[in-house]
Amino acid sequence: MLDHRAHVILLHRGGGASPLEKHLALYKLAAVLAGARCAGVLHEAAWTCAPAQVVREFAKPEMLKACREQIPPIVFTGFVKFLDDGTVWFVSKGHHLFGVPDFVLRGTPEDKPGDILDLFMNIFLYVISSRRELAAGHTMQIAEEVFLRFGELEAGHNPALAGPGRTLTIARIGRDEINRG
Repeated sequence: MLDHRAHVILLHRGGGASPLEKHLALYKLAAVLAGARCAGVLHEAAWTCAPAQVVREFAKPEMLKACREQIPPIVFTGFVKFLDDGTVWFVSKGHHLFGVPDFVLRGTPEDKPGDILDLFMNIFLYVISSRRELAAGHTMQIAEEVFLRFGELEAGHNPALAGPGRTLTIARIGRDEINRG
């Protein structure tokens, strides 16, 4: 995408379309407008970039059907790992576009980014499918041994941690702390 010659800014301002349908419409339009010359799609709000072959793949009817059956968060939302004053942070980007809070988790150098990404995607899909709202103080159990508490982002945080919508911190807790404010 670094060698592109032009760019087009696409915005979906349609009325009642769902967030997923808005994303799919943008990808379909990008594939049609750019055709074989499409270098990719950059989604600033989600900190993602999809190469041309992914954009064209999303224009295919079977892919559109699959996306409507199960939202692929890895395509429409972003995930970032970065260091801030020696602290490892894992951050989701773009969840707010689907009405879900973005997440921040203070990690350790030993944490595997793929495991944290899976955790974020599982929480995202749970919220989307259950239509439940997460808030500070809520707890969640994932699998047999993963217990989490959601909280507010502390004042004075690095601005890169917060999304434009709600952002919740995720803390690992013990089994005995689940469902205790």
